[in-house]
Amino acid sequence: MAYAASKMRYLTLTGLTFFMALMVSSGHEVKLSVLIFATTVYLVTGMTSVILTTTQQEMDHARTLGLGEWRSFWEVVVLGKLDDMLEVVRQNFAIIWTMITLVETLYQSEGGIGLLLYKQNRYLHLDGVVAIQLVILAAGAAQDYLFGLLRRVFFPYSGLASAQ
Repeated sequence: MAYAASKMRYLTLTGLTFFMALMVSSGHEVKLSVLIFATTVYLVTGMTSVILTTTQQEMDHARTLGLGEWRSFWEVVVLGKLDDMLEVVRQNFAIIWTMITLVETLYQSEGGIGLLLYKQNRYLHLDGVVAIQLVILAAGAAQDYLFGLLRRVFFPYSGLASAQ
């Protein structure tokens, strides 16, 4: 399932909005379903790549400590990879900022920063475009910093280089 979901990231969102509109009843639900779809396919791809970095040596080490199969999985894959998983979530938020502006442009009934950016760009109000882009950049950078801070606080070992 993860393999199939990761391949879905090649579908264009502009083309998918038609199918999403057929399945749901309102513009809000279309926006939400497109955002969820876009987020999910990239998140699954990133999380799968993190899980696949688990080595047999790590699993064997957990077993030598007397852990069973499920406990080894829990300790090595789930808890041991949480810092990398948080990094994948951080990266996906950058994708979400891009998707929000696209989706709000396609379904303009509820407004939003994407629609505001689209209208400023459409009427060549370049000062407004730059201002909105700077707001998005500042919000994204602040969010990125917060995720980095959370990673350093909860996973201080993530900054250490592994000796191999």
